[in-house]
Amino acid sequence: MVIVLGFIFVNSMFDWNTSMIISELPKKLVYSFVSYGDYKWLDNFVIHQIRGFTHFFEFFVLGLIVIKVYLFKEFNFQRFINAFFLCFAVALLDETIQIFNDRHARVFDIWIDLLGVVVACFLFVLALGIKNRISKKDS
Repeated sequence: MVIVLGFIFVNSMFDWNTSMIISELPKKLVYSFVSYGDYKWLDNFVIHQIRGFTHFFEFFVLGLIVIKVYLFKEFNFQRFINAFFLCFAVALLDETIQIFNDRHARVFDIWIDLLGVVVACFLFVLALGIKNRISKKDS
């Protein structure tokens, strides 16, 4: 969890130029697959998709880790809510950090972060339910 949190917060501390340079690396990879024609009109779209996917994926992984730590072996609704709000607090802090450099905090990014957490929680609870159902059939 420390590695994931470190990745999230360190990336938020980069200034705008550094952040865009980092985002350019996956963009170049995308364009290496689509190497013909003039795709300059895609630049803005691709960069936002890459950045959005990064937000989603960071918080998807964080959501899986936090939910696993909080729920252990059984589903407990209060712990589930606590895990979700912990991830929400991390998303809020992540965007707040960006206020202190030349980047912009965006509410939309928090929504993408929370979507990653919700998908992680849903898949975890689904897998736990399937595991419990299989365990009951074996008994």
